Amino acid sequence: MSTHPFKRSSLAPELRLDIALYLKEDYLSLKQLSCVSREWLDSARIPLFEKFTLFTNTKTLKKLLRFLRGTPHLARYIRTLSVDRRIEFEVERLPPKMRIEDLLTAVTLLPNLRELALLSCTVLDPRTDPVVDIGSAPPKPRPCKLTLSDSHIHQCAFAELFRSLTVIDFSATRLFVPGLEPIPTTFFLATQTINLGPWMGVASFKEVEHNRRQPLMANILDACPDTSTKVDVACNLRDVGEVDAMYRFLEKKGRHIENLRLDFSKTRKEFIKNNSPLRGSGPDGFGRMFRECDRMIQLSDCCPSLRTLEIYLPVSSETTWPFTLQERETDSFVVWRYALRMLASAPRTLTSIAIDVLVTFDVEQQIIDRSTIPLVDWEKWAQVLREFKDLKRLSFGWQHVMYVPMRYVRKEFDLLQSGREDDLCSHWMEAFRDYVTEKHLLHS
Repeated sequence: MSTHPFKRSSLAPELRLDIALYLKEDYLSLKQLSCVSREWLDSARIPLFEKFTLFTNTKTLKKLLRFLRGTPHLARYIRTLSVDRRIEFEVERLPPKMRIEDLLTAVTLLPNLRELALLSCTVLDPRTDPVVDIGSAPPKPRPCKLTLSDSHIHQCAFAELFRSLTVIDFSATRLFVPGLEPIPTTFFLATQTINLGPWMGVASFKEVEHNRRQPLMANILDACPDTSTKVDVACNLRDVGEVDAMYRFLEKKGRHIENLRLDFSKTRKEFIKNNSPLRGSGPDGFGRMFRECDRMIQLSDCCPSLRTLEIYLPVSSETTWPFTLQERETDSFVVWRYALRMLASAPRTLTSIAIDVLVTFDVEQQIIDRSTIPLVDWEKWAQVLREFKDLKRLSFGWQHVMYVPMRYVRKEFDLLQSGREDDLCSHWMEAFRDYVTEKHLLHS
């Protein structure tokens, strides 16, 4: 009786891992693969458990802690922990509360954790909860990405997160930290990537709805080091505080930035009866700006290492606004003008420029000639872009965006839908690409 010369599981560990990663989205196959042999079990567990998402409240977080304590052999595979609790329409309360003690305990039980995401969470301040005892032995700092979105985090809990983690990548969108004092610069000493989205403030959810908020973005940018290489900032060009914070950061701490993304799409637009006076090019060749952002900085001086620049810009309807009977024009094209002026100040060593067009829901059924696009000075855009001799990539992307006002929902929903298949959106995108190509900005 002859036997096979090779063992059943004689594949190299690297090859087994490649096969398991190839099946990453096929959970059934991964489960079956883990039952083949002991050698395949370890390879299959890596994609099975590397990302753990918990839709939580206080009780389920406690259950997670019991699970992690009872299965340390599985906890070592988890590299991303995402704690989420989505808010439905007309919910009159804050997201479920969790204690910072429980959250940090979960961090200590995950020895290979590399990313922590808190989405739609309320994290309690331990000083206001007598039962909480952080303990004398804090979790050992480790390199980690920290994502905070749609969350309400008390100031001491915010500090505990940074005390317990070495944050190398920080992302925050719609983050609220009540009563936050100036942020120590030690929080971001190791941070290389910074991503600050809109709706950030030292306020409660209710205060934000009534536009009574203090800027958190400025506090974070002031605390960030001057060693960051990748920075994403959302800035409302009609908010002088946000504009000044962005300028101050770029002027003082921008010399090492290589990748910069600026999101101006949330700039508040105003409806005016006639925007013709705003359309002139002006003595500088660009035209009038918003009063809040009239001062300009030179990116070539502030960010000499800059190689890629990405800008998000809004497109509105320049025709009848929904729910009204009279024609209304907007000043959205001024945002494009500001972006072009900033682009013109960039170092000529840029190798990649990306313009992401965010189209609001009122434009979807309009032809391109009745949107912001024809109001843009495309000849000036072509003139500026030709000056970048080292440019290897120029792209104009597109996303359809729908906003539900915060007075209807307890958080702002951003439904970003790229490449939608319906005829109206496809027609608009084709028209936009033809329009831009006609202006000699893109090769057909």
